[in-house]
Amino acid sequence: GLKEYDERLSVMSIETAKLLLDVEAADKFIVMLENTDDVPKIAQAFKKNTGKLGIEVKTWDELAQFYNQVKAMNESYFLITQMIILVIVAFSIINTMRMVIYERMREIGTLRAIGMTKTGMVTMFMTEGLWLGIFAVIFGIAAAHLVAWIINVSGGIYISPPPGQSNGYHAMIRPDMIRYFQAAAIVIGSTIVGSLVPAIRAAGLKIDESLRYI
Repeated sequence: GLKEYDERLSVMSIETAKLLLDVEAADKFIVMLENTDDVPKIAQAFKKNTGKLGIEVKTWDELAQFYNQVKAMNESYFLITQMIILVIVAFSIINTMRMVIYERMREIGTLRAIGMTKTGMVTMFMTEGLWLGIFAVIFGIAAAHLVAWIINVSGGIYISPPPGQSNGYHAMIRPDMIRYFQAAAIVIGSTIVGSLVPAIRAAGLKIDESLRYI
């Protein structure tokens, strides 16, 4: 699929290649694996068994400079996009928690009137925020797995041919637990912080002001 490469590529037996090049042995061997995840293990085995022979072992990602540059560029784009989305989500959660607490001012006044302390009031709302964040994370992860499964079963997302290629490919979604933990920490932290500030402010109001709050 790459014109510049195909014009210079010739496939033949190793005996024919040695005859044409007038050499006794090959200077490079390329080992093809069925599973990319096996590369580190196989490379380590080659290095262990061929170290005394002076043979240098290189994996495909160590030689693919262009691939690594494109990958680094795409990861930078994804990171920026992810941070923007997470900031928007965090502010949305904080704003929602503020509205929920302000709508419960009379409830806060009633609880304060029957003896609940300011510390107990703040703790109650922070606990609610914590549990809200936990349930949001659980349902969010479940929904993400479901969507990923549907996309993968449907054949993945078609990606147009990259520059220099004539064939596209289908990208599959592979869940990343590290990303899940990052998103979970941001969501739970946002719900707690979003509950803390308005809860402190609401608990600081006088009881009669809370009961008259509209």
